[in-house]
Amino acid sequence: MIAALKQRSRTLVAIIAIPVATVLLSASTAMADAPVLEAYPSQCSLPGVTFSGPAPELASGSSPVTYSLVQAPTGMTISSLSGVPFWETTSPGNYRIRIRVDNGEGYDIVEWILLVADDFSDQDIVRTKFTDFLVSPSIVDWMNQWHPRQLIDGGWMWLRNTIGQEPHSGRQMVLLDPGMGGSAVSGNPIRMGPDWWQDDPVHGWYLFNSVWMHEQAHNFHYLVHMPDHDYWPYFDAYIHNMCEFAQQGFNRAVLENPSEYGLSGTALANYQSFIQWLRNDYETRYQPYDSWLQSGGNAENYTGDTYGAWQKILFDLAEQYGSQLLRDTLLAYRPDGLSKAIRDSADTTQRRVTLLVAVLSASAGSDLRQAFSDWGFSLDDAYFTSIESQVALEMNDLPEPTFSKWRQSPINGHYYRLTVLDLHEDEAARRARADTGLLATIRSQAEMDWIKKTWGDRPFWIGLSDEGHEGSWAWMSGEPLSYTDWMDGEPNGGTGENYVSTNWWNLEGWIDVSQTYFFQGIVELNHPPAEVFKDDFEIGNTSFWSGGSRRPPG
Repeated sequence: MIAALKQRSRTLVAIIAIPVATVLLSASTAMADAPVLEAYPSQCSLPGVTFSGPAPELASGSSPVTYSLVQAPTGMTISSLSGVPFWETTSPGNYRIRIRVDNGEGYDIVEWILLVADDFSDQDIVRTKFTDFLVSPSIVDWMNQWHPRQLIDGGWMWLRNTIGQEPHSGRQMVLLDPGMGGSAVSGNPIRMGPDWWQDDPVHGWYLFNSVWMHEQAHNFHYLVHMPDHDYWPYFDAYIHNMCEFAQQGFNRAVLENPSEYGLSGTALANYQSFIQWLRNDYETRYQPYDSWLQSGGNAENYTGDTYGAWQKILFDLAEQYGSQLLRDTLLAYRPDGLSKAIRDSADTTQRRVTLLVAVLSASAGSDLRQAFSDWGFSLDDAYFTSIESQVALEMNDLPEPTFSKWRQSPINGHYYRLTVLDLHEDEAARRARADTGLLATIRSQAEMDWIKKTWGDRPFWIGLSDEGHEGSWAWMSGEPLSYTDWMDGEPNGGTGENYVSTNWWNLEGWIDVSQTYFFQGIVELNHPPAEVFKDDFEIGNTSFWSGGSRRPPG
């Protein structure tokens, strides 16, 4: 079965403009005068307009240098002397682009993403630090008047700090598509219909702090260690990958500290009016659900507006207990939140629901079983009693809601981080060398357990291969192969699969795969980071842009 699974194509998840490229180094760049490129800001554009990006910048290395394209869309060229990429007539799509620089002493490669979005209508591009909006001029006018940029970027950072990781699909894109009616599609880019936008001071916030925040949460939700919703489809209709926890938690956080998110004066008053309108909307949408419960129905069998019912429930919880209640729940379901033993004990749908209620109860300091029973959810009381004290104990030891690229392992004292992008194995190895480290060496079960608890059961490149000699597996670090965690039947790929990834999409153990899959790499340093590394998501143009030609900055 594993061999069959390995045939499934894994493609790049990053379908949007990611704010900064990943610098990729070859072994030859260890030479003092070899070129080293600065990170490159990914770009977005509209179809049919000329794209001309900035030249990659050299961080170090001797000149002169020459530039070339390693990977690019058909029609894109680059000046070999200046390094300026140029594409005269762009076509819609998401393009992975790699630029190489040579100087005779060695080379470096920088990688970035270009999104050429569909030209839905007369659109402007509005950039914030973490998000690009392709929206109509009327929305641009509204944004220029009420200045929601700090709130928008604050929402992205609230999610990043809560989840503790960056989404590897990266920079968020929001496209307002008149052809979509009132629907919204999650992921990247976020697509929303015009019904989400109302051009008035109050309801304009709905686009920027409800629909946008909810859909943006989908860019982070795979980092939250919830059970696969296929096992409990009725509850997924409510919990929806934790997105409403993020949406309502952030709504309440803004009300609790509006100045932190740039709201004051009339803008704050408008926002507060919007939240009151939102509450009234949820109350109205909850009424059919309440009637269903009064007639003997329950949450599991409800086929109506589960979204509206669940939003009202979470809104009430956040209003009564504060934003921290919902934030604590997200922290608890991080890979480094609740223990694996507690999560694994929730082995039925009813127990999964009960575990969530136990988490909320511990955070609220109040037993919420009766409230959830009133809201139509069936709980396992015996299971709740058996886990209550352990959940409360673990809820007192949740990770801090802060973000740090580098994590120090308590097992060996080494420092670890993930590559920002999904990469081929050789690209991930270059990224590790650019950070003055290597892809990780795993020396014991304790180290492997810490990695899984820190970043979850997902595939990651580690520094093990048999590229040099088939069947002779060796670490990049040169350390002896004292520990392995092969999945049953692995390694089995022969000469076509010479590199090692951790868990194959929640199936525990290592597998050998070809170099061409796209995974994040685990970078390891055996010393403290030598410098404060740039925040990959804080580089780029943060200014507003609006012009009659609708041509994005470049």
